[in-house]
Amino acid sequence: MRPLPPFGTLRRMARAPRPPSSTQYEAIVVAAAAQMAGKAPLPDVEAAAAAAGVPGHVAKALFPSAEHLTIAVMEHALVLLVDAVTVATARAAAGDPVAQIRAMMHAVLDWAFDNVDASRLLLSLPALRFAESAMVERYNTAVYELARQFALKAQDEGRLDAGTDIEELLLTLRALVLGLTTLEAIEQTSVWAGGDDPRKALSAAVDGYVDLRFRPAAARG
Repeated sequence: MRPLPPFGTLRRMARAPRPPSSTQYEAIVVAAAAQMAGKAPLPDVEAAAAAAGVPGHVAKALFPSAEHLTIAVMEHALVLLVDAVTVATARAAAGDPVAQIRAMMHAVLDWAFDNVDASRLLLSLPALRFAESAMVERYNTAVYELARQFALKAQDEGRLDAGTDIEELLLTLRALVLGLTTLEAIEQTSVWAGGDDPRKALSAAVDGYVDLRFRPAAARG
């Protein structure tokens, strides 16, 4: 099986230049994210600048086009998501690769519930169109490699069948988390959860799949 591309096929795109004032930069990005959460297909640079209280000429220097601003919005959301995954993984049982994989999956799901607008943006058409920047590629690769190392360690410890295709496993783990977060984003969780609490139901789905694929620590051979 060919190596799995890190969470999608990515290509390098030019990024907007970093601003002389990170506060102005972030304020515009936050305002643009609010526009896009309100179903705007692309943010309006001038409107975002006005909402952020930043002069229009400064905004245009930072974001020459709506495309540049869109990339910045997506990258900002992705940074927050990866930070959440990193923190959750660090808090998992040290030296337990299955606990760390479980923590990574739960972190993505919890972040989607706690950051609904940002999660929907990362699943939106603008995200699919513009999520090919160098930063996105860097973060996707880092997360993919982290999960891969955990899976390989679990396999070495006998908690995963020796013949398991690691790339295929990671693909199914990613597909599961993506599918569950999409269910929540399109507000269909309650339909499929049978009336249960949506967050609890999706969390149980993650645990069920992890328990299905990996052996408990006590069963190490």
